[in-house]
Amino acid sequence: MNFPRPHVVFIDSGVKGDDFDIDMVHDVEVDSKGNITQRVEGESNAPCHGTTCAGIVKKYCPDYACSSVKVLNDSNCKCDINRLVTGLLWCLEQEADIINISLGTTSFQDREKLLPIMNRLSQKSLVIAALSNRNIATYPASFANVIGVKATKMGEQPAFFDASLDGATVSAPARHSLIPKGENLFVTPQANSCAAPYITAMACKDMQQGKSISCNDFVMRLKENTGAQQGPFLHIRPDWVQRALLVSDTPFSNPTFSFEVVDVLLLSEHMRHAFEKHMTDIGVDTVIFIWRTYSQQSLKNVLLKSAARAEKDIVIIDNFSISSLFGQRNIKLWSASQCRPVYQDGIARSLNSPMIAVVDRSETRLLETCRSLSIKFSHQGYHVPFSMNRPMAVLLDGFYIEDVGDVPRHFSQMEHIYQADAHVYGMHAPLDVGSDQLCNLKQLPIDILIVFGNVGADDTSYAELLIQVTPERILSFDKQKNVKFHDGSSVEKLFNIIFDSIQYDEETAEVS
Repeated sequence: MNFPRPHVVFIDSGVKGDDFDIDMVHDVEVDSKGNITQRVEGESNAPCHGTTCAGIVKKYCPDYACSSVKVLNDSNCKCDINRLVTGLLWCLEQEADIINISLGTTSFQDREKLLPIMNRLSQKSLVIAALSNRNIATYPASFANVIGVKATKMGEQPAFFDASLDGATVSAPARHSLIPKGENLFVTPQANSCAAPYITAMACKDMQQGKSISCNDFVMRLKENTGAQQGPFLHIRPDWVQRALLVSDTPFSNPTFSFEVVDVLLLSEHMRHAFEKHMTDIGVDTVIFIWRTYSQQSLKNVLLKSAARAEKDIVIIDNFSISSLFGQRNIKLWSASQCRPVYQDGIARSLNSPMIAVVDRSETRLLETCRSLSIKFSHQGYHVPFSMNRPMAVLLDGFYIEDVGDVPRHFSQMEHIYQADAHVYGMHAPLDVGSDQLCNLKQLPIDILIVFGNVGADDTSYAELLIQVTPERILSFDKQKNVKFHDGSSVEKLFNIIFDSIQYDEETAEVS
């Protein structure tokens, strides 16, 4: 049986097909005005970066069709975000099976521009992208709907990564021996951009064998090939969600999500028919289960298994174990009980950026406060991601961290991998919380403390407990180090006070 010939698009510095006898379908570039034009061949005879990447794929999969979108300039092999976006939008109009992207951005502001495009693009093409060589969060490589690749270290075997904090999916060899036409043999450098084409070649060979190369199916085979634990693909954040069905076992206030909610169902036997109808809707890509109680566990398991059979991606907002429910299903999964971050080794557990802690007994208000602070800082050009001890945070583009004991390590990793300028940590402290739990905050390097609410289970004021926090590492704030707010304070007021407290001193180039 003859299967289609793989069509690979390289977003790079251009591809000179003659160097490796590669059949070219399209050879275009994004010019300085943002227009797509036919690429003009440069004068250099040496293989450029894009040609090298195409040659790596040719080495391991000789028969494929190639298209090239040049976005990198000739002077320094870089581009701005607008050129990359233009190249990606061009790919949406093509019949490309696989898109190989050897570049990316580490800017948090660029992430917002790229995410919706990549989620659309992943519906029609398998996207494979290289992480930054600094192995920090890189876009588009760190998105769940993209196969993010970094190079194996010398002597190591390829590895698969579930719930990696940097968003990487797999590691692959980067050093490959190539002989361009009429040139001498050379070996590619130990760089992530030379590892990505190796994974692209694997996808090409799978396609030639008639195998599906949807993102989920290809991820499952990567797991098999690397000897990783089988099961759903666990990602650090469910940023793949575009159209979701929400199922909850208790009524809840619906925050403003960045994705579309097609329906909200309250758990009961009577909702089964409506649920199963949604499972046949190809427009629903994800089912989000919000479990607050341990009740109706058998019905919950039935719904979870039904969603997995329908190959819907799944998000579970709970603290229960569900590891045995899905088997080998080719789905993406985020669950509070399974998607604990996998941290990088060798990063010191110390913070150089300020930490803002928010304590509240209202989960809804805590979510909105933390997210609003993060957004308002971003409008000022500061990257301040938020993390919380409540799993709902991931639905609002935050991070979940369960144990307060992991906080120092978590935020030091966030500072390195996400280049955070400051940190927001939200702690949900319900009425039944004990003084010992709240006093654990004393162990954290908190610079500004915000408290909503005033009474704990033992009738001790939150403020009285938490105002005692005396961080060993204090930046030189002009205002109070610990700020108490009572119910009713607006987020705008919180932001103004906090932002006024963290000023940049132009003379000393330090936070003061």
